[in-house]
Amino acid sequence: MKKVFPKLMRRNQVLGVYPVSVSTLYERIHAGLFPPPIPLGGRIVGWLEYEVEACINAMMNEIAPESLKKVVSDLVIGRQKI
Repeated sequence: MKKVFPKLMRRNQVLGVYPVSVSTLYERIHAGLFPPPIPLGGRIVGWLEYEVEACINAMMNEIAPESLKKVVSDLVIGRQKI
């Protein structure tokens, strides 16, 4: 059986669906309001597509910042199950 890996997004792809500046993206990551990238080696990083989508969906539903932090935290914890 072929193992299916989650799709990774590079920063430009993330910014294509979440149109903020690079500095705002990283500010939100450091504040716990957006999932952090996954190091892929060297200076290369990527975001899990489903995490980005889940976070944007939560923002579209106008959840409170503390609830959004919980969503992001749960997504990051869930990485251990991959």
